[in-house]
Amino acid sequence: MKKLFAAMTAAAMALSLAACGSSASSAPAKSEAASKTESTAATAGESKWPSDTVSMYVPAKAGGGTDMTGRVFIQGMSEINGGNYIVVNDVTGGGSVAAETVRNADPDGLNLLMYHTGLCTSIASGQYAHTLDEFTICGMFITVPEEATGALFVPGNSPFNTLEELVDYAKAHPGELMAGMQNGSSTQLIEALFEKAMGIECTMVDAGSNADKVTALMGNQIDYCFMNTTGNDQYVKSGDLKCLVQWGSEGSTRSTIFPDVPLLEEVYPDVDMPRLDMYGYIAGPKGMSDADVAAISETIKGAVETQTVKDGYAKLATTVEFVSPEESVEILKKCQDAYNEAYALANAQ
Repeated sequence: MKKLFAAMTAAAMALSLAACGSSASSAPAKSEAASKTESTAATAGESKWPSDTVSMYVPAKAGGGTDMTGRVFIQGMSEINGGNYIVVNDVTGGGSVAAETVRNADPDGLNLLMYHTGLCTSIASGQYAHTLDEFTICGMFITVPEEATGALFVPGNSPFNTLEELVDYAKAHPGELMAGMQNGSSTQLIEALFEKAMGIECTMVDAGSNADKVTALMGNQIDYCFMNTTGNDQYVKSGDLKCLVQWGSEGSTRSTIFPDVPLLEEVYPDVDMPRLDMYGYIAGPKGMSDADVAAISETIKGAVETQTVKDGYAKLATTVEFVSPEESVEILKKCQDAYNEAYALANAQ
């Protein structure tokens, strides 16, 4: 199993986004890196991207971990090329609607999908009838977390104070506990793999995005769910939520956010919980010019190197790396194969 699945980096995929329809109030002055970007793009055919405001479609709601780091990355992109960006948040269909909007857009680079490999779940399950091969992949940004980035949360008034208590109860009461996830997203697959690894049976409930899950937990509409560590510590501090266990990349340490909460392997050292790669990427519709793809790719690469992004991700105890469009295509193919196999495993009778 460890050979099949690589480390999950949930916070890494927190592609931060502003509220639906929000945009930068003004375009910052172009940096030296911006001039270098234009020069590189010129050699690829004199791209004028972005020739207008760029709509970034992000399948996530404001207020969660995805919103926190995505905001930082988009700011870095704006610093590189001085462009204006409108962030369009749409979680419908686990990201399928946002993806389809971009897939059918004009190939001018002004409508882009900023998401992560969570869409591979929708593709593996058949919820989204298209594949990433039907997009133009402009580049990836892979975060490398040093600490655990995901965790299991329960309501503040939950009777469970440890993961063992929750698992023991679930084994004694099959189907009774309500597990929150989002249909068509990676959280649906993660929950299915968790139940299989632990030998329990719970009732999965579509609780929406991270912000919606927090609301559902506080309202005792669900008994537990997996979410990012980042952004949810405030609810633990207020007593509205409890964090029972953390998990992350193989070899990662406890997060500094929850230093007293154990890792999954500390609680159940003999349980091999599959973990999935989650990489962030920016994609556009098919038919984009090589010059525009080069310009967008260089902007992503430049954003990774900005102090804004470096400092923002450092606060999350993670670093970020750029991957070229060509390499990104190959990585995404391997990720899709892994998600397909994980989906089959999670749903095996």
